Amino acid sequence: MAERLEGGDDICKVPVRELQRGDVVRTAYHGLAKIVCVVITPPPATMYAATTKDPGVGQPGPPLRRTSVVLTGWHPFLTEEGTWAFPVEQWSEVEYPYDEVWNFLLAPRDNDSFFSPTILVDSTACVTLGHGLLGGRVMHPYWGWDVVGALASLPGWEEGRISLVSRRETRAALPDAIPSTPT
Repeated sequence: MAERLEGGDDICKVPVRELQRGDVVRTAYHGLAKIVCVVITPPPATMYAATTKDPGVGQPGPPLRRTSVVLTGWHPFLTEEGTWAFPVEQWSEVEYPYDEVWNFLLAPRDNDSFFSPTILVDSTACVTLGHGLLGGRVMHPYWGWDVVGALASLPGWEEGRISLVSRRETRAALPDAIPSTPT
């Protein structure tokens, strides 16, 4: 669940698939940002989810409980220690029951001096498209910068919702994003 600003200062938890252009969402470090564009693509063959310890009263050991944040293997997230990591290295493979993966391009709200290009999903800060972050594992020339120009040329940009329904369509629209080998 993502955290969306409702009305004045009320924050509501909503499914990621309900977010749309213009929504204000919670980011890392208690920030807020406005959604510029929602980008919907087909999922890869493998998706990953974090697991957390569930204290299970009276049980011999705490069982693992999956959170609802599910990411592609190489989608950076911010760890509790404040470093960037990849799900493929720390999380478990899961069955993904949906036909779509949702990504977001964010911008600072009017008059905000602080901006974090992340979106909180189940309290996990996930980097967003066009983040522009430098250094470390999160830096990426395509996803950090170039993807914005590619998205701006696609149908749906003006409305703030781009939907690429097949891997072939995604590969054609964002040629630098997806390897040309069949998956």
